[in-house]
Amino acid sequence: MIKKIFLLTTLAGCMLAGCNDFDCCMPTAINVEPNPVTLGPAARSAETVYLVSTLTWAVIDKPYYLTVSPDEGYAGYTPVTISADANNTGQERSGVVTFMAANGDKSKLNVTQMPVVGVTSITVTPATKSVVVGGAITLTANVLPANATEKGVTWSSSDPSIATVDPAGVVTGVTLGSVTITATAKDGSGKTGTATVTVNDPYTDEGVEISGIIWATRNVDMPGTFATNPEDAGMFYQWNRNIPWPSTGTITGWDDTTPSGTGYYSVNSPCPTGWRVPNSSELSRLGSGVWGSFNGIPGTTFGTGANTLFLPAAGSRWYEDGHLHEVGITGIIWAFEQENDILACCAWFMSDGRHSGYSRKWSAHSVRCIKI
Repeated sequence: MIKKIFLLTTLAGCMLAGCNDFDCCMPTAINVEPNPVTLGPAARSAETVYLVSTLTWAVIDKPYYLTVSPDEGYAGYTPVTISADANNTGQERSGVVTFMAANGDKSKLNVTQMPVVGVTSITVTPATKSVVVGGAITLTANVLPANATEKGVTWSSSDPSIATVDPAGVVTGVTLGSVTITATAKDGSGKTGTATVTVNDPYTDEGVEISGIIWATRNVDMPGTFATNPEDAGMFYQWNRNIPWPSTGTITGWDDTTPSGTGYYSVNSPCPTGWRVPNSSELSRLGSGVWGSFNGIPGTTFGTGANTLFLPAAGSRWYEDGHLHEVGITGIIWAFEQENDILACCAWFMSDGRHSGYSRKWSAHSVRCIKI
């Protein structure tokens, strides 16, 4: 940005001397202000100085990487732009521009230019993410070092027919599949960062097999659909009901009546077609699991190798008034059968492992389905 600073000291001195005519107040030779000046590292980085001279003048010496415009002029008060090529030397550089008046007097301007700081690395977060067809997620490019001169990136998709990405890093799912999204540094350093995005169908899930049972890899979201990502909480449900309750925020109209029935019947199941609510025996076959996190969300991983299952510690909604309870600490998924008229079976998982237990039927918990 060109900065215009006016030289007032000469005129002020003239007025103190009792001279109100600009011409009589001009210095005897030549002067330039402000001095020194500092330029940015990028090409065409510029500053404006002001040259005051009683005579014609010209630039007689300057560094090769600086441009002075104009480089000569008449007596008077002249704005002069000092600009530079990009400083790719890796270090600060200094130079002197010498102005000379017709009588041989000189004024020297000291110019410092900061170096270009190149990008050394780019990390895209999250590194793995899912999106449903027609849905969108936003990726972030973390560029280092923090003082890089040009921190902008260009986004690209390895297959826009599966997922597109816009200049802001917003990825939109087009059709089922996986793509690599790349952020490339704009500074010409060639540095890149990548993320893998999988486009899912909210109505289907490939599932993973653990102890002979095929589990959905995602919680139930709205009735008949799966959440977008394995770490997403999805929606909460009261036992043997298919009315969804949000897993975030506050709610009104909480239903504190006791659900009827002796099992989580298919007519009330929120599982997508081809899936059902597991029973207690099937839940127990998951094993203890390993507490940890996935994409920054706490939870428990079950299974081994390619057949692993992540259950987020989504918390639950408390039976009394539906307030959120133990989000990030505990995850609870419903089982098919009841314990009695008040309690239904469920599985709890937290940092000390998975536990079989019971919960009031009108509490709201996660639903994780198994293949029929």
